[in-house]
Amino acid sequence: MTRSLFTVHKAIVALFLLLFLSSPLHASSPSILITELFYDPIGADSGNEWIELYNPTDQPVNLKDWYIEAAGTTFVHRYSFSSYFLYPHTYLLIGEPAVTSAHLIASSLSFQNGGTETDGVRLVDQSGITMDTVLYDSPNTNQLPDNSGNTGSILASDIPEGHSLSRTNLEPSETQADFVDTAEPTPGSANVFLPTAIFEIPETAFINHAITLDASPSHDIDGDIQSFEWAIDGTTLSATLSGEYTQYSFENTGTFTITLTVTDSAGLQNTTSSDIKITEDPDNPVISSISSIKTLPEGTSVTISGVIISPPGIPTEGETYLHDGSAGIRVRPQKDQSLEYGHTYRISGILDTAYGELRVSIHKTVEQSEDISVPPISPTAGTQLTDLLGSIVSVTLEIEKKRDHYLYPTKDSTLPFPIYLPDSFDIELPNPITGTALSVTGIVSRYGTNTDGSPKIRIIPRFESDISIPQSSVLAWTGYRTVYPVMLLGILIYTTVFVLTAQNTTCKPIPVVNTQGRISRHTE
Repeated sequence: MTRSLFTVHKAIVALFLLLFLSSPLHASSPSILITELFYDPIGADSGNEWIELYNPTDQPVNLKDWYIEAAGTTFVHRYSFSSYFLYPHTYLLIGEPAVTSAHLIASSLSFQNGGTETDGVRLVDQSGITMDTVLYDSPNTNQLPDNSGNTGSILASDIPEGHSLSRTNLEPSETQADFVDTAEPTPGSANVFLPTAIFEIPETAFINHAITLDASPSHDIDGDIQSFEWAIDGTTLSATLSGEYTQYSFENTGTFTITLTVTDSAGLQNTTSSDIKITEDPDNPVISSISSIKTLPEGTSVTISGVIISPPGIPTEGETYLHDGSAGIRVRPQKDQSLEYGHTYRISGILDTAYGELRVSIHKTVEQSEDISVPPISPTAGTQLTDLLGSIVSVTLEIEKKRDHYLYPTKDSTLPFPIYLPDSFDIELPNPITGTALSVTGIVSRYGTNTDGSPKIRIIPRFESDISIPQSSVLAWTGYRTVYPVMLLGILIYTTVFVLTAQNTTCKPIPVVNTQGRISRHTE
C-alpha cells in the first residue's frame, strides 16, 4: 500500500513538472525594463541601432547569460550578456558599433522596422524567463507573444525614421501601452517627453464663418501644458486668440495652414499643423470690391456686385462690363445668362483673362435693386489707362486718321489711344477727318499685346451719342455739304432763265465783213 502511494506520488510530481516545463517561462514582475528602442535610424540601419535598459529596483542585477531577442515572424537571438551588473536606478545602453555612447557593443542587433505587421524585441534572463517585451506596429499576424506569453494585442505604434520608442512608465506593466514615439531620442539617459500637440478642425469651412480651434486633445506625459499658441500660414495670432480653445474666421477663400505650438511646465515645446480649405457660403457669399480682386491670380473664385455699363457686344460678342462705382471689370456670362444694360447684379465666378485683360467668367448671377451711379472719369496727361480698364472715361482727342473701325488720334495727343467704332454705329464723320477734334465717352478696354509687350488699349463708345463733334467742325463740314449744292442749283436756275429770256427777245442784225471787205447783214 505504501509502495503504491509512493508510486502515485511520483506520477503526480512528474506530471506537474512536465506541465510546468512545457509551458513558456515569463516573469510576473520583471526586474529589468526595456526603456527605449531605436530600431530605424536615418539612412542605413546597420551599425546604428540600439536598445536601452533600466533597473527600477533597489538591488543590483547580474545580467550574466541574459540575452536579447528580436522578432519579425518569430523571436530569434540577437545578443548575449557575458557578465554585467546593472545597478539600481541605472540605465544601460547596448548599441551597434557606430553607437559611440553605448556601454556595451553588439555586433548586430538587426531589429525589424515594422511597416506591414507586428515586430518585437524582448529581454530574457539566464533561466529563459521573459523579463520584458516590446511589440510594435500592427497587425500581429505572426501572433508574437507579450510579457504574459499570450498573443500580444496591445501594440506600440510604428515610428518614423530617426525616432525612438520611449517608455513612459518605469513601473512594471504591459509595456507596449507605455511606449510612445519620441522625435528626440535620449540614449543611455532618462527619457525626455515633449508635450503632444493635437488639435481638431473641420476640413473645410465658409469664409467669414467662425470655426473653433480645439486643442483639448493635446497632452503632456510628464507634466502639464502651460500655453497654446496658434498661427495661420506662419503668422502668430494675437494673445487674445491663444488658448486651448479659440475661435477664428477667415476673410478670404483658399487653403490655409493652421499651426499649434504647445509648451509644457518644463518649457519644452511641440508643434503640429493642419490645412483647412475656406470656400464661399453659396447661400451668403462675401462680396468683394472689384478693385480688390484685380490683384488676385487667375483661377480664384470671387463674388462681386455692380451695374452693367455696356450694352451687349461691348467689348466683344458674349461679354460686357460690370462696375461697382469705384472700378469696373470685364465679365463673361454663360450662354443661358442675360445681363441687361443698366441693371445691377451680384455675380460669382472664376477669374481668367481675355486679350490680356482680367475677366470674371460667371457661373451664378442674382439681380439686385441697388442703384449704382458710374460717372465718367476725365483722365489727364500721364494717366495710365491700364489702371482704368473697365471704367468709363470722357476724353477729347484730335483725330489724325480713320482706318477700318478705328479712329487714331495724333501722336502728340494727351491720350494716344484709338477709338473703336462698333459695327452697329452709323455715324457720319467729317471728311477729311484729319485735324478734327472729337469728344468721346467710352469704356477703356484691352484688345491684345503690342510687339514690345505693352498692352493694346482702346476706348469703346457704347452708343452713337457717346461721340460728339465740336461745333466748329460741324459748321465747316455742314457748310461744305450745303453751299456746294446751292451753288449748283443757282447756276442751273440762272442758265434756265437766260435761255427762256433769249427766246422771247427780237433779234437785231449783226454786221459781218465778208472776204471781199463788203459788209453784209446776218441775223441771229
